[in-house]
Amino acid sequence: MKLIYRSRHRAALVGGLAAALLATITASAGAHSFDQPDRVLVSTSGNSSELVQSVDIGTAPGQVETVVMSFPPKGQPLETGDGLSPGSEVQVTTDCSTDLPKCVGTPYSYDPIIDARLILTSSADPTGSGGTAIVRAQETGRTCAHEQHHCTIVFPFPDSPFSVSPPAVPCTFAKGGCQLNLVLSAYHPNATLGADKLILGEDEPDCCGITVQDKGRVNAARLDPEVPDSPEPVGAVNTYSSGPLVSSVPLRNTVAEGKTVVFSQRLGTLRKNDQLLVSGDMTTDISGLRYNRVLINSRLILAAGRRATERSAAVKRVEELSGEIAEANGFNCTKDPPTTPCQTRKVGVAHLIRNSDGALYVNLVVSSTPAKSGQVQPGEVATVTGGTLEVVHYPASRYG
Repeated sequence: MKLIYRSRHRAALVGGLAAALLATITASAGAHSFDQPDRVLVSTSGNSSELVQSVDIGTAPGQVETVVMSFPPKGQPLETGDGLSPGSEVQVTTDCSTDLPKCVGTPYSYDPIIDARLILTSSADPTGSGGTAIVRAQETGRTCAHEQHHCTIVFPFPDSPFSVSPPAVPCTFAKGGCQLNLVLSAYHPNATLGADKLILGEDEPDCCGITVQDKGRVNAARLDPEVPDSPEPVGAVNTYSSGPLVSSVPLRNTVAEGKTVVFSQRLGTLRKNDQLLVSGDMTTDISGLRYNRVLINSRLILAAGRRATERSAAVKRVEELSGEIAEANGFNCTKDPPTTPCQTRKVGVAHLIRNSDGALYVNLVVSSTPAKSGQVQPGEVATVTGGTLEVVHYPASRYG
């Protein structure tokens, strides 16, 4: 555990800032890189964040861009020099390759390509096509193969917060404020525009074009910047980093049967308005298994014990979203096309709304199951080859 002390500050923005003063503030903010924030507000788009059930697959990059998740971070209006740390998760699924009752759109055999962007923007420019948005993270040219079927796109929290500057972010003072939008564009030269779909979430395997969602979120932490002449700290920020508890995850016939805590970080007793910023990554290997495809499903929870795979009633009472830090979602680790070792990444936030009765833990819970391969045999496991869990704990004294 690293114990890091931060400085106190409460910024006041004077109306009608001159350009010179604005430049001075922005330059000063860059000089100390927001390494010493005082007030912090974490927020999330929360449960059922998906805005659409599928996105159209175009024939070229950017032909069809869709906002798939959106929310205004807490702490608005954003002020000059504020720091913003965004992160997001989304799960996508390829549609049928042959005509089946479960198809959402027209069947296709190609592997769609996906571009994704997480942007800070306004309601007037939701996809950023107008050039007014700030891209906070992006991934281009990601192929989601039919053999993989389920794919996750995760943007982790940045190492340093983004410095807000109104000339570069028109939404800062605009009516309605700023939004964090996750924008997807799916494409392939063989696509039939308007007919082919990339599913947002996952398809119901047996029926009727039904899409199962609640598989991801957009998250953010808004941080006030430090100022050089601020007084003593108002509280310590604790940063914890943990390695894996286990070296493997047992394969089971269903996701529900085989939940394993791979990472766990003890936090102690938490108070009302304590806040958490959580990042996790894990690599797994299936090269020694007889299966070509293994689903790796993961979830971040606040728990009452190191080995707890579910949230207790007591935990659900004390956290804003009942102790679910990041939604359960997953992807298929495959040998062909090769994705081994496979990387799981998780991001999420938590806000305590009551004092906890005892010590709490952040647990990364993982399940693994082979796809369409019959009964799992005893001793079959997905090997955990590395990873880490990082938890940044902002005490209640910094809430606001």
